[in-house]
Amino acid sequence: MFKVYLLASGASECSPERRKALLLHSLGPEGQRIVNTLSVSQAAEKTEEEWTGATPDVQEYSKAYTDRRRAAKLTTVAVEDMVRVKKSSVSFKGDISFSKPRKVINQCGPASLILDDGKTWNAGKLCKLLGALATMAFSNILHGVNIRSITIPVTRRFSLQDGSQRPPRQVLPQ
Repeated sequence: MFKVYLLASGASECSPERRKALLLHSLGPEGQRIVNTLSVSQAAEKTEEEWTGATPDVQEYSKAYTDRRRAAKLTTVAVEDMVRVKKSSVSFKGDISFSKPRKVINQCGPASLILDDGKTWNAGKLCKLLGALATMAFSNILHGVNIRSITIPVTRRFSLQDGSQRPPRQVLPQ
């Protein structure tokens, strides 16, 4: 019956592997259970090396990639630098993501730094202040932003006598 199916579907000239795949597909779940209970002689003849030929190469590449990405990175923060501490989470939109500027006073490990407030921080949580920000006085800095340079845009609203708000129409000369 399966040979008739192959002839009718035009798959009689397919490779043996393709024909086996079509047979397994047409058997459905009950046929799959029968096939799974039978021992497969071809699979038993294959050696372990044939089954795991490419696996060591893939594993080595994956291991090297993971080691490269997760490796400890050298810190750019040194003693006497000005830094800000990254907050662990921002609770709402527009919240400040960093603490106020602090000075590093000591290094107590390869990536552990003590700040001027006495707390020890991992270098990954610190953001180094660059250039002019590091030399500015603390009184002029609010979390790394100069207060005097903030501008707030103002928009005009138009109200009509009936209470609706819309911009006035331009009157063209006739």
